[in-house]
Formats: sequence, structure tokens, C-alpha cells
Amino acid sequence: MTSIGKSSGKGVWPLAYNLLLLPLILLAAYLLALFKGGKLRESLAGKRGVFERINEAMIHRDSPTPLVWFHVASAGEYLQAQPVLIRMLESGVKCLLTVASVSGYRWVEERKSELPGLLAVDYLPLDTPVNARRILKLIQPDVLVYVRSDFWPNLVWEAHRRGVGQVVISAALPRGSARYRSALARSLYATLYADIEVICAVSQEDLERYKSQCPDHGGLILTGDTRFDSVIERKESLVPPPLPDWISGERVFVAGSIWPQDQERIVPVLQEFLTRYPDLVVLLAPHEIHEEQLNRLERDFANWAPLRYTAWMGRGPSQSTSRVFLLDTVGVLAGVYRCGSMAYVGGGFSSGVHNVMEPAVMGLPVFFGPRHHNAKEARELLEEGTAFSFSDQAGFRAALLPLLEDPALTTRLGTQAESFILKNKGAAQKSYDKIRELLNRNRPVSS
Repeated sequence: MTSIGKSSGKGVWPLAYNLLLLPLILLAAYLLALFKGGKLRESLAGKRGVFERINEAMIHRDSPTPLVWFHVASAGEYLQAQPVLIRMLESGVKCLLTVASVSGYRWVEERKSELPGLLAVDYLPLDTPVNARRILKLIQPDVLVYVRSDFWPNLVWEAHRRGVGQVVISAALPRGSARYRSALARSLYATLYADIEVICAVSQEDLERYKSQCPDHGGLILTGDTRFDSVIERKESLVPPPLPDWISGERVFVAGSIWPQDQERIVPVLQEFLTRYPDLVVLLAPHEIHEEQLNRLERDFANWAPLRYTAWMGRGPSQSTSRVFLLDTVGVLAGVYRCGSMAYVGGGFSSGVHNVMEPAVMGLPVFFGPRHHNAKEARELLEEGTAFSFSDQAGFRAALLPLLEDPALTTRLGTQAESFILKNKGAAQKSYDKIRELLNRNRPVSS
């Protein structure tokens, strides 16, 4: 494949990025980690020793076998990478995975058993020129795969210099993104797109925006979003978690990945409907398991004797039933959706709605807040009439009431939601095929 970036030139961007932008990014990161701590501090700590760990992992590499390096930002991007990564491993290609965030690292670490043959899972080093040269020399990938938009300038530029094939799968360029709106960001990212040989866009709209930004790029293609394949394949292999026998029936409402902002809107309505419908069962899964949030939910639903999942698991099947169930453990939500009849997905009142595909593929109509700009599939489910967005308690009540009143309507909408997910499969195989093409054409150079 012809190297696309050679004709474009990077201009002053490597100098500007490394002398101005990168120091500011690193300073801000270390100051936030120092004063706020939390996940950012843990992420920076996790990067220590990454070269030694990856060097140890490379001992197990069979050098004649091609190696594909996948990089993801967090758990959501990992789910987009997973169906492609699995296809690579099953074909005999060696693979390595790096992540940017603590939550992503934890999430993948807990699921490494799903990826037999994966050489390593580790953090991506800070994006300095020295680190980029060192990590690429250590891994010597044949192809470097990014997911959605998490690619870093020095890594992209150095990989291109070494002749490493680069691909972005499930690539998205939202209209509101700074990468598209800002003239400076457009200029910087144009140099990165030029050095990435294949960009697999999630939609025709995203593809057109990439074309407007880099019209001479010869590797822009439409593949679709691999998340559809991810949720479909996960559904097919998913073993549902153990749940009480009484969680069944036509009115089982699952609220997943909820934040305090979500609770403010949905809890009063759920309280009303628990009183009105004696067979309604509500399951609530906080986005992050914090004791303060669990305690608040227990107070909110005190009249219905809320029960925590871990407490039920500890007591066994003989304890009394409860119509409000709190999922206070990670890794079970996708399986719990299978037991529901309706779902609410959180995040729509904060940074953006979380994964609406998981309940939709299980055949559930989906509710979420007004901030769904980050999720094209959420907007499409709205257009299909199988999802409902609202901005306040009254809106939630008005949207939920018809489904509680008519379980047959709930079932019909859920079936339509599942059909929408199924008809969008195929992006994973298309992305896999493009990576295989690069494996046949691109080899890394030594230095």
C-alpha cells in the first residue's frame, strides 16, 4: 500500500506539539493527579514499569508470526476492538493490547480469559518522542490498530516513519468535535490522518467529514461500527449471572450505569410506579460502585426493602423477596438486561449516555437522558421509535407509563430494537479484512 502521509508533510506540528502542547498536557495531568488523585493518579502510576513488563511479554513472541498492536482508550473502545481482536487471535496472529485509562485497564484485566493468546495488556506510555521510539522498537508491530479516535501524535508519526501499518477502526468524527470544528485541531489531525493508512468510518456522515478534512486520503472507507458485532457476539456467548427466581414477568425495569444526576430524574417516577403496579420489579446498577450512592438508593426505596446483589448471593435462595434489587458488583449488567423487559441507560444527564446497545440487543426498549450526542446508535433507536429520551421527571413518566400499561407494546418495541442491532452487524469482519491486507503489505523496519 502506498504510504499516504509522505506527500502531505507535517509542517511545524511536531515542533509545536512537543515544545508547546505536550508540556502543557503533561503539566495539567500531573497537577490534577497531585491535587485530585483518583483514577488519573492511578493511571500515571500504572505507566511506571511498562517497558519492563512489555519486554518480558515479548519473550513469548514467535518472531516469524505477525503481530498486531491494538490500542484503546477505555472499556467502551475495548468492546469495539474485541470482535476484531478475537478474529485476529483465532487466525493465529499475535496480538498485544494497550489502554489509556484505569477503568479500561481494570475492565480488560478482568476479561483476559476471553482472549487466549493475547501477549500482554498494559498502559500506553506517555506520548513523548523517546517513549514512542522505545515502545515501537520493543514491540515491533506489523500493524498498529487504534479505536475510534484515541491516537497520539508522536506514536503515529514514529510508527509511520518506521513503516508500521496503521488503521483506525470504528473511526468517528462527530460534527461537534474539536477535531472537526477547531482550525488548529483540524490542522494537527490532518497530519495524523495522513500517516494512518486506513480509516474505517462508522457512518457515511463521519466518512464525509473525514473526506472534507483530508480529501487526498486514499484509505478512507465505510465499514460501520464494530460495537454492533461486539454486543451481538457477547449476547451469543453470555452466561447470565445468577438472579433470584422472582425477577421475572412483564414489568422488570433495569436501570444501568446510573449516576446521581440520573437518580434525581428517575427515582421519584419509579417510586410512584412501584406503588401503582404490584408486579413491577426494579433493578438499579450504579455506574461506579460507591457506598454513598448505594446508601442513597437504599433510603430512596426503603418502603420496598431494597436488596443488594452481594447480600443476596451471600444468603442464598431462602431469604425473602424484594422488588428493588441493587447491583453492587461489576460485570453482571449485560447479563441482567437479558432478564429485563425495559431499560434505562445512564449518563444522559452528565457527560453523555452510556452503551444503549446492550439492552437493545437483549430485546428491550431503552430510555435515556437528553445528552446522547455521543451515541449515533441512540439517535437511530429514537428514530426507530424503540427508544425514548427525556429531560425531566414528567418526561420520563409520560414515556414509561404506556409501556407499563401495555406489556404487548413493550415486547413489540423490544423486538424492533433487537432487529435494529442485528441488521447493523458486519463491521468487525470488514475491519479485520482491512487489517489483514495491511499485514500482507506492510512490515516494520528496524532501527
